[in-house]
Amino acid sequence: MNRRLPTPSFRMTLALLLAGLTVAAQGGELPSSSPFLPPTGRAAGAQAASTYQLGGMMRQGADLMVSITRMSDRHSFWIPVGGTVNEVTVLSCNADRDEVTIRAGGEQLTLTLRRAIVQEGGNSVPLPVSEGSAVATAPLPPPVGPPEVQEREARMLVTDLLDIGQQHRKAYEEAKRKADAKKKP
Repeated sequence: MNRRLPTPSFRMTLALLLAGLTVAAQGGELPSSSPFLPPTGRAAGAQAASTYQLGGMMRQGADLMVSITRMSDRHSFWIPVGGTVNEVTVLSCNADRDEVTIRAGGEQLTLTLRRAIVQEGGNSVPLPVSEGSAVATAPLPPPVGPPEVQEREARMLVTDLLDIGQQHRKAYEEAKRKADAKKKP
């Protein structure tokens, strides 16, 4: 049986994935905070934000549609301004301020679109962006070999990626199990 060795770029990608899995598996405890969550010191609107959340706005023909998410069951629905879906009525919408006033459960709430929160002290370095420049991408390399060789290579790649995914899942579950064990007294 004549097996062809993986290409150098495939081996490099596989090595980087394995290195990432190793680092993730050695981390031990999963982080309890996330930079994507809102800050812990919330204002008086915390109850409204915990019950309903504004997901977005869009114009559909003459109607302005608003996406509202009910946080208790993570159910989202689009409601036109002035319309009612389930128990939620959209009373008004201020697109300039990204703000919506709704009535739900006999209570009037004002929801604002969530803003990105940037925290100081990160390790990331902003990339320079020139005005009006297009991002150039490298062209894909031409296929190598006859179709049956390409199919075999594709099957081998998919098999390898599935194996890597299973290993990653096992490492994640083990790390979560360890974190849960540490939390229990």
